[in-house]
This record gives sequence, C-alpha cells and structure tokens, in this order.
Amino acid sequence: MYEEPLLDKSTVYDDVERKQVQQEERDEQVDLGAVIHQLNSFLAVLWPVSIAIVCSSLAASYIHDPVMKKAMTTYMYYQDIDSSQLSTTEKTGEALFNALLVIVFIAFLTFGIVLLYKCNGMHLFAGYCMLYSAALLGLMGSKLVVIVLCNNLHWVIDSVSLTIVMFNFAIVGVLSIFYQKGIPRSIERGYLIITSVIVAWQLAQLSEWSVWMLLLLLGFWDLFAVLTPVGPLRCLVDLVQEKGTPIPGLLFEADVEKAHIDVGETTTIQGTSTVRRRKVATRATMSEEVFVQRLLFAVLPVRASHPRGTVEASQFQLQLQVFLRDQNSSFQDHSIEVARNFQQHQFRLWRNLYTYYEVDYVSKQQIYPDMQSVFGSSVDRDQATSAEPRHNDEDAEDKSIKLGLGDFIFYSVLVARASLHNFAVFAACFLAILVGLAVTLYLLARFDALPALPISLFLGIIVYLLTLNVVTPMIDNFHASSVVGI
Repeated sequence: MYEEPLLDKSTVYDDVERKQVQQEERDEQVDLGAVIHQLNSFLAVLWPVSIAIVCSSLAASYIHDPVMKKAMTTYMYYQDIDSSQLSTTEKTGEALFNALLVIVFIAFLTFGIVLLYKCNGMHLFAGYCMLYSAALLGLMGSKLVVIVLCNNLHWVIDSVSLTIVMFNFAIVGVLSIFYQKGIPRSIERGYLIITSVIVAWQLAQLSEWSVWMLLLLLGFWDLFAVLTPVGPLRCLVDLVQEKGTPIPGLLFEADVEKAHIDVGETTTIQGTSTVRRRKVATRATMSEEVFVQRLLFAVLPVRASHPRGTVEASQFQLQLQVFLRDQNSSFQDHSIEVARNFQQHQFRLWRNLYTYYEVDYVSKQQIYPDMQSVFGSSVDRDQATSAEPRHNDEDAEDKSIKLGLGDFIFYSVLVARASLHNFAVFAACFLAILVGLAVTLYLLARFDALPALPISLFLGIIVYLLTLNVVTPMIDNFHASSVVGI
C-alpha cells in the first residue's frame, strides 16, 4: 500500500482537533482592528494628559506662593527635609515616613468610599466632592488668578468683579462635572483638567524628598489596591459593575475614534493585505473549559447606566442558569460569576452563548431572551458576534476610554516637580509618562485589570534619577569643554 513518506501518522488529527488547533492559531494572530483601537485609545487620552502636564509644569515653575508652600508643609511630619544637613539615608527615612502617613490616609479614605458605596451612602461622598470642587475652583482658582494677573502681570482687578466671576466659574464647574446633563462634554473635560492642574500645583509645593517618595509608594499602593483580591479599588470596581451606579466626578472620559479597519467584513488595504473577520467560537472549535475561562476573565468597560432591555442581576443569573441547564453545559457552577461579569453587557453574553451553542430558535415560553432581541431583525450570528453593532448603548460605551482623575494629578505632579530643575529633566519625565501610559493601555487589552499609575510613575522616577544624575552632568561637562554648543 502506498503511503506518503513524509507523513507522520501520529500527527493526523480528526476534524474536531484540527478545527481547534486552527482556532487557536487564529486567536494568536494580531487583530488589526484591535491594534488600531488601542492606538486610538492612546491618542484619545494623549492630548488631555499632555495639556494637564504642561499646564501643571508651567504653574509650578512660574506661580510662586510662599504662604501655600508653608501651608502644605504643615501636612508633613518632617517639614524641612530639603534644607536639613542630614545624610541621604536619614533624609530617605524621613521622606519615607512622611509618604507612609499620606498613603495610610489615602487607604482609609479609599476603604471609606467602598464602605459608603456598599451601604448606599454615595450621596454623602458626592456631596463632599461637590463642596470640595466648588472650594477648589472658587477659592484656589481665585488665588491663582490673583497671583498670575495681579502679581505677575500687574493687572488691577476689583474684589467684587473677581468674586462674581469666580463664583460663576465654580458653579459651572460643579454642574458640568457632577450633573453633566445638557452641558457639552468638552466643558466637563476642561474643568477636570483645571481641577487636576490646581491639585498638582498644590502637591508640587511639598518638599522634593517627600514628593518623590510619595510618588514611589503610590505606585505600589495602586498595585495592591487594584490587583490583590482584598484591594479596595478592585472591590470598588466590582461593586460599580454589580450596581451599575458610577462614582461621580472622578473619571475623565475621552472619545475613541472608530477604527479605520472594519473587522466585521473582509477589507483589502492597497490591494495587497487582507483583513478577514475572525471566526466565532462554537462547541466544535473550542472546548467549554476555554470558552468559560474567556467569559470569566473578559475585560469589560464600566457603564454609567444599564442599556435598554437588560434585567436585574438576580433575574439575569436565573436566565443564565436555565439556559446552561437546557444546553447541558458543563460549567453551570460558574453561571453566577459569568452573570456578574456581564451584568452590564447582557446582550453581548447572549450573543456569544447563542453562537457557541449554535442556538437557532428560542421558545417564547423560555425566560431567557429570544433570537430577535439578541441579534436584531437579521439573525446573523457571525456578523452580530464579531462586529456587535446591534445596541447603541453598548457601542457608545465602547467608543470611550476612562482615566481616573487621580492619574492626571499624579502624572502632573511628577513632571511638574521635575520641571523645577531644568528643561531636560522635564522633557525626559514627560516622555516617560507618555510611554508608560502607552504601555499600560497596551497591557490593559490583555489583562483583567491593570492600574494606570505604577508603570508611568516607576518609569518616570527612573528617568528622573538618570537624567538628573547622569545626563545633566554630562551635558554640563560637554558644555564646559566646548564639545557642543548649547
């Protein structure tokens, strides 16, 4: 009998195994649409972050207020670290103690927010945030206006006009940040940037040793708070996903431009390369164990409200349990975890489930949704699962990216403090923050949750130390030796 000499019988797969291998190979390939979406996500936050950093650096460099600097030092246990004659080790210890006190305060505040959210007391926290924002924009904003216009530019402004203008400025800011209805989103974003600039300018008045040690510990705190099971920020995100009520005034939302590649259709670019729609997973191409793991660890955005047609959490869990029982699924025990993860993305889960189990018809007597409500008028599973264009509420959420206001503030503090040395240190730290942000957004598409601060802060601190202690002395030596003209 003739046998193919180069064919090893041990590598011959049956149809199911071959399809599964092909599916795994397709999953490992780069999705061009996802890559473009990541680039657009970075570009969406690039300009706001850059504006906040540059404005904070200018404020720290050119707006000097001895009263504010003295007031900020009162929050530190050791207040004269920079001017003391202590050794580097002793200064490090004092700065570490100051930073630990701030981190402990932040930890208590974060756990308090989680407790308020869990006990339905967020209206108290929202009221505090509104009062704080009004005072920050009105009082601190007035102080900065007086310093810049009156002290630096020698303008004359009467107190009545300043009070009226800044009062209205603060009221509009509070309404745009916390109420939002009927107010252009650009105004809200502008006020969030102004808020981050003012807070960053205040924090930049702290002693240099305390600021840098605080930024270092904040990176480790953010890792603990987000990545550990007992982290308060992780618990807060889970509660927000479960209840569907966002935290007011703490998120900067930027619109992400639509990808130029439509992953739902076959597209040819310049007549050479072709991007094809990814095949959807079914029982024939993917094991249930792999499928449920993808559902459990899917990274989904937090919504401000539930899309139309969604049901309560308890009813959604019951629907999912009944559906999995009808399909004789082997992961019925994980139905509660999957339902909790997809509580705000119910139709997305049903599209994936109906496609995976190849459901063609749902009786009206069933408690889970029918085919038309899941896929729309045209029941095309491949198109609906790949592109998912059916529900506008979901699309609107997917076209935006959210960044915490604290991320803006501490990015700005790092670069603002670096700008007090020279332009080279400022530019190096500025680029380090942007590179760290880009790396964070890249990794965020591959991990369940990832804090935005650690990578940028750690990279910024390393670049700051290298630039200040290595690059700047080297440039000074070159300049003194007339090697280069600067």
